Amino acid sequence: MRRYFKINFKIVVVKISNSDDTEQRIKELSRNLQAFENNKDSIIYLTSVQGTTPLSLLPLAVLTAKITKSPHHLQNIIPPDDQNVNNYLNVISFPNGITEYRSAKYAPHLSILHFDIEKLTPDVKSMVETALNKYQELLSPVIKKGEDGIVYFFNEIITNIYEHSGSKNLWIFVQLLKKKEEVEICVIDEGMGFKEAYKKAGIDMNNDIDAIRSALEGKSSKKEEDGRGWGIRSTKRIITESDFNGEFVIITGKGGYYFNKNYFFDFPIWQGTIVMARIKKPKEKVEIYRYVE
Repeated sequence: MRRYFKINFKIVVVKISNSDDTEQRIKELSRNLQAFENNKDSIIYLTSVQGTTPLSLLPLAVLTAKITKSPHHLQNIIPPDDQNVNNYLNVISFPNGITEYRSAKYAPHLSILHFDIEKLTPDVKSMVETALNKYQELLSPVIKKGEDGIVYFFNEIITNIYEHSGSKNLWIFVQLLKKKEEVEICVIDEGMGFKEAYKKAGIDMNNDIDAIRSALEGKSSKKEEDGRGWGIRSTKRIITESDFNGEFVIITGKGGYYFNKNYFFDFPIWQGTIVMARIKKPKEKVEIYRYVE
């Protein structure tokens, strides 16, 4: 006798406006992540997606990639109504990303990068480094006077993921906004987050916001201080205080921080850490050592 298994699929409706306001995008992201909560088997409607910035898209790519790997999933992703948006999602390899540098043929549409870092071999590190070097070349029209700052940003954030997060995956999405002469970068891991990293080092934090605040104050999550505790703080200063004149967002667990309006906020939950930087084309050379502590 043939057996049939009834699977109840829930509809997840993703809504992203074309707003360029980061505060608005954080609120939209919060609502979209709540729609994904506890939904392993879902039909994902992207019909209302209009905006395509890294902060708005990359966390959803991570969750969508998880759902579509489910053995019971029908691979049902309903594409955006806007054909231009749909084409763009295909070009950037939404949701699964790619693991190697893609030809500049697609520039400025840089693909989502997704690396398996569970076994952090020299080959894996080399793949990440090669892809980022190529992408930085494509970003040179905007970041030429700030290349050292971008290199510092990637080195610091990715080293923290390697050393502290315990994540099996590293996600990176970079967008070049040529007309505005801006770049937006989003880096995501699916690890333990700041609070648990501090706990592992024997440092208890009351909540995720306190953990973010401590990182921004330069408190190391290593059992032995080695001078790297100021990394996140220095990264934030380079992005926001230099001629980048940028914006900086951190989300981890149930907390977040947005520098431009300089405030902390509650968040539904993100298992791991989301870091976003949005920078403007610097008029003067960015001297990073003015900001590194």
